[in-house]
Amino acid sequence: MRCSQCGEPLTGTAERCPACDAPVTGASAAPAAQVPDAGAVTAPAAALPPPPRPIVPPSSSRHAAPAVPVPAPPALAADPPPAALVPAQRGRPAPASDSGGVPAAGRLGLFSHRPAGYPSAGWWLVAGIGRDWRAIVAALVGGWFGLPVAVALALTGAVVGGIVGLVGGAAVAGEAFEDVPVIGEVLASFSTLGGGGLGALGGVVLGALSGFAGGLLAPWLVDYMDDPVVTLVVVLLNVLLGLLVGVLYTIYGTVLEPWRLRLGGARRMSRREEEFLLPILHECGQRMGLPNLPRLLVDDGRVPNAFAYTRHIVVQRGLLLEFEYDREAVAGVLSHELAHWHNADGVAGLFVRGVALPLYIAHRAATLVLRIFDNSIVRFLAISVAWPVLVSVRYFIVPLQSMSARTAEYRADQGAVLAGHRDGLRLVLGRLRRSVDGSRNGWDEVICASHPPTELRLEALEREGVDYPLVPARR
Repeated sequence: MRCSQCGEPLTGTAERCPACDAPVTGASAAPAAQVPDAGAVTAPAAALPPPPRPIVPPSSSRHAAPAVPVPAPPALAADPPPAALVPAQRGRPAPASDSGGVPAAGRLGLFSHRPAGYPSAGWWLVAGIGRDWRAIVAALVGGWFGLPVAVALALTGAVVGGIVGLVGGAAVAGEAFEDVPVIGEVLASFSTLGGGGLGALGGVVLGALSGFAGGLLAPWLVDYMDDPVVTLVVVLLNVLLGLLVGVLYTIYGTVLEPWRLRLGGARRMSRREEEFLLPILHECGQRMGLPNLPRLLVDDGRVPNAFAYTRHIVVQRGLLLEFEYDREAVAGVLSHELAHWHNADGVAGLFVRGVALPLYIAHRAATLVLRIFDNSIVRFLAISVAWPVLVSVRYFIVPLQSMSARTAEYRADQGAVLAGHRDGLRLVLGRLRRSVDGSRNGWDEVICASHPPTELRLEALEREGVDYPLVPARR
């Protein structure tokens, strides 16, 4: 501020000029700095600290000047948002692949990359455990109630009953017609053969049923015959023990799944595989409404297939090579596997194997011996000892487990429909129907098949009102 008479600089509180003693009646403001035009190009200012944010005076101050809005500088054009996948830089190893930036449930815990649609890891395990009740019952009976023993006794009872029935039926029938005049000897001879056959058949059936029931019930009835309450308590404890082993095995398989898959040949994706697969996985997950995604791994096997586990999806390179990296075909398969993962089908399979763990260990040991040794004597001894276990698994547990597995396949196919990749999954099923389906004759191909007939799956994937021709199998 300066004096209006002599121009002497003044202090803010001076009432008279110290030079000319003139009263201070007004002040002239210092020359304002010139503001360049918006379009003018100015030299860059020196490195100065950013201006402080303007302090807006409180509304209670009557004499405060109203804040004047200062226009903000024009915003620079923002860079395009990064894609869901950020590939690794060239020259550096690609990071271990996960769900590609999508939040993973329990990322810092033991159950990372589990489906986030469940309230907790416990509810997720419970949902998967209760999905396949038929196979659970079969596993309990097979692993904890002596099913192999019952099978062995059933065969023994059938053989003994058949022999007794043959001899007894022939004797009784022969004596019944001996006194008939004229043709008594002929009828007696014929009835001996017929009666022996019927007796043998009846003896086989009764002996097998008696041996099977005796093998299941005898240990409980004989040891605890005096006190039925104790028998019931022991049976319940046996059931609880089997379920507990199943739960512990499920937790083991889920927590150690990354290491188990690596030992089985799965690996992380390369940078190029990430650039191709992860955007497809993200798109399928978004269309299906999934809040998070599993970890995606690759297996270098040449079989065109993919597998969903509890926290991972493994894609075999054979699938990518078979369809020449066709995006729609791969998207159809990934959406199918995402449905398996979200439905906790992998948890259900782990739990069934855990409940039947004693039986599966014996079955695994027997099949390993038969696979390793070519000596006929060793193989004969192995089959002679382990045949009740092999029969129990093949003809009792696997058929019941396969029933639920076929239902799960239909349910997972609808994941491709939900993701909008119905045609991609139909393309894969139509081309691979021979490798997946086969002729479907025989016990293993029909009763123990884990997948429904391919033609029926294609029918379930049809749109209403659309006429689909038969998809020819590739020759």
